[in-house]
Amino acid sequence: MDRSDLRQLAEKELASWKPVRVHCCTASGCLATNATGVEKALKQAVADKGLGDRVQVVGVGCLGLCGRGPLVSVAPAGDLYEKVTPENAASIVEAIDGGEAGPTRLAADHPFFASQMKIVCETSGRIDPERIEEYVATGGYQALAK
Repeated sequence: MDRSDLRQLAEKELASWKPVRVHCCTASGCLATNATGVEKALKQAVADKGLGDRVQVVGVGCLGLCGRGPLVSVAPAGDLYEKVTPENAASIVEAIDGGEAGPTRLAADHPFFASQMKIVCETSGRIDPERIEEYVATGGYQALAK
């Protein structure tokens, strides 16, 4: 695989992404508090509301505040929800369409995140860690070009 192959892989992957991506933390802390059930409920809510053409639910790596999991974020809006349950997960999908989300929303300037600068784990919480295509689409392996 050469640079042009990586570029094509990245372009193909990015083209498959929906305009709205709902990221459900599937790291160990959130898994221990039923993130699997939350992710399933989010996917079902997207299907039930017929939003599959513009909303994509993705299991992602750690979103950072493990003690308040399961955590769910919505991109590109940047909303971050804490202690999401399968029962209130659908309201996050409804909030994408102008409804009101049930889970507590964390402030973007929350003190926990204020001093952080992700370097090694910069894509954690934004990509599915089990799909190398998502890593490549977000700039992974670009150091090889140098």
